[in-house]
Amino acid sequence: MSEHAKRFERVAFFDDPVLVGARWWHPGAEAEIATDSRRKVMMILGGVIGIPVLCGLATTCDTEPGEADPMAGRTIGALELQRSQGWDVGATGALWGDKAGFVNTDLFGTQGWRARVATLARDLVAVDRHHAWQLPTLLQMPASPANASLARAIQPLRDRQVGQGWWIGGGLVRLLLLAPGAPEDLLIVLDLPGPIAVGAAAAMSRTHVPVWILDGCPHPRGTVPWQRTLGALLFFHQWLTAPQSGPAPAPHRPGVVVLDGNRLKAPSASANEFDNRSLARLPNAAALTSAGYHKVLLVTDGGKDRDDLNPQLAAWASAGIDIRLLSTDNFIGVMRHNGASTPPVELQPDEVDALFAASSEAPFDPTLFAPLGQAASQEREFWSSLAYGSRPAEPVHHGHVHSSAWRFSVRAVSVHTFGQVRYRSWVPWRSSSGSRSGSWGRSSGFGSG
Repeated sequence: MSEHAKRFERVAFFDDPVLVGARWWHPGAEAEIATDSRRKVMMILGGVIGIPVLCGLATTCDTEPGEADPMAGRTIGALELQRSQGWDVGATGALWGDKAGFVNTDLFGTQGWRARVATLARDLVAVDRHHAWQLPTLLQMPASPANASLARAIQPLRDRQVGQGWWIGGGLVRLLLLAPGAPEDLLIVLDLPGPIAVGAAAAMSRTHVPVWILDGCPHPRGTVPWQRTLGALLFFHQWLTAPQSGPAPAPHRPGVVVLDGNRLKAPSASANEFDNRSLARLPNAAALTSAGYHKVLLVTDGGKDRDDLNPQLAAWASAGIDIRLLSTDNFIGVMRHNGASTPPVELQPDEVDALFAASSEAPFDPTLFAPLGQAASQEREFWSSLAYGSRPAEPVHHGHVHSSAWRFSVRAVSVHTFGQVRYRSWVPWRSSSGSRSGSWGRSSGFGSG
C-alpha cells in the first residue's frame, strides 16, 4: 500500500438516537461485508446496549510490500481498532489539541501519579457488590503495551470543570447526610461531562463507592475528549485510593455510578475526526434490586436523560425502580463549612479565582460545597419534595408545591421514542429561577468539554 493510501475510508455516517457512529471500510478485498459482521459492528438498536460504538478515521498507514493485511475487507469498531493498533491509530505521534488544564502534579501536589498511570483499573475499580456493573475501558487503556505513548502523554487535569464537580459532589453529600428523609435504598447516577462527573464522584467517595462506566478511549482527533476524563482520574488517584473513613464501612457503602456525559457528543463534519463516541450500559433492574436499590437519583447537566439511557431507565421503571432527575443547574455558588454551629459562608468570585491560583488542593478543600438552590430551606425539604413512591401513574400537567423561595415542579409526563422503546419522563426537581450573586452559577454552565 502506498504511503498516501487511505487505510480507512468513510462509507456511511449516522447520528441519530438509534444508530450512533460512522462506518469505515478497509479496502483491499473485493468481497462484500458479511451480513453478520455488519450487524455486529453497526447495529445498536433501542434496548440493545453494549456493542462497541462505531468509529472511523480517514488516515494513512503503511503496509509492507507483500504483507498480508489483516484488516482488509471489513468494517471495525472504534475500541476494536484502538485495541489492535493503538489508541492513536492514524495519528501516531500526535497529541490532542486542547491541552488547557493539564498539570504535572496531582491533588496533593505530588508526581506520584506517574507510577499509577498503568494501574488505574486495578487501583480504582470497586471489588464490592458493584464490581460486575463496571465498564472501566478508559481506566484500562494506558496499561496496554500498544498504548505506551498514551501512558507517557496523559497528565492530571485540574480545571474549572473538575472543581465544579467537586463542589457539586460536596453538595450531594450534604443533602444525603444533613437533609432529613434521604432514602437508604438510593442509587445515585452521575451523568455529567467527564471531568465534572469524576470531580463529583471524588467528593462523594468518603460516603459512596464510585462505579466507573466509562467505555471509551482518547484519540488525538477524537470526537469525545476522553483524555480529560482520564486526566481527572489521575488527579484524584491518591484521594480515591486513600484509606476510607466515613459513616459506613466501605463494603456497605452505596454506589455512585459515574458516566461521561460527553459520550454522545455531536461530531464535526471533518473527515479526519475519529468517532470515539460510545453508549452507556447500566446494570439491569434485577442487579439493582439484588444489591438493595429501589430508588434512583439521576444527576445530569440537562433537563432530561440522554438518549442512550432512555430504554434502560424505562426497563428500571417497569420493574418498579423509582427514578428522579436532578439537574446540576440547581447547585448555585460555592460555600464553605465553618463548623456545625456556624452557618456556611459563601465565597466571592475573587476568592474562587484565588483558590485556583493557589496550591493543587486548594479548590478541593472538603469543607467546600455547592449548595442546592438559593435558601437552606431547599436542602432541608429536598427529599420530602421529591416524594419517592408517589409518582403519579397517569399523565399530569405541571403542578407546583410552593415554598417561600422555591418550587418543586412535576414535569408533564411525555412519551419519547428511542428505537422501538417508549417511556415516560422521569420526575425532575427544579428550583426557582435566578442565581446566587457573587459566585459561579447557571451562567457559567457545564460545557461539553
